[in-house]
Amino acid sequence: MNSRGNISVGEGVNVAFAALRANKMRSGLTMLGIIIGVGSMITMVAMGSGARKAVQDRIQALGAGLLFVRPGAPQQGFLRMSAGSVENLDDKDVDALRTECPSVTAVIPEATGFAQVKFESKNWNTRVTGTVADYEWIRNSATSQGTYFTNAENQRRERVCVIGPEVATNLFGDIDPVGRTIRINGMSFEVK
Repeated sequence: MNSRGNISVGEGVNVAFAALRANKMRSGLTMLGIIIGVGSMITMVAMGSGARKAVQDRIQALGAGLLFVRPGAPQQGFLRMSAGSVENLDDKDVDALRTECPSVTAVIPEATGFAQVKFESKNWNTRVTGTVADYEWIRNSATSQGTYFTNAENQRRERVCVIGPEVATNLFGDIDPVGRTIRINGMSFEVK
């Protein structure tokens, strides 16, 4: 102790270590609690950042500034059907959106459903989307191999398609699918 009755830093450190040695179990459990608490916080922050990144990636994959227009929900008596259960949008609606909505940059028609896709003896049930060539840049959907179909191919109504990596793996394995012919619900399409 000094002349004022205060303990010096060196004496305080000695007293602290003496207390730690005297209470080894309590000291160990306290340190364990602190380690687990700090580790848990670091893990939670990392998981939150990872989840936020995953959500941002999913939104980016959809394309920025998208607006989906689906057919209305019809009503039969007191029963209201689900939205999109009637397909009553057509090319005139697409043209109307293009001409009457000047703030809309682009409009693409899209029909989506599940279909059986077949190559030789292998088949795979997957989601199939019928659309136009602008789909690639509007939906921010680049291909890892091959190319998207063109507006000219679309106007000629050529049966061409773009497949994703899961379909390519399940139907073709290690074979390059580009240029091969697959069948979608019995109709032949060339993989671009």
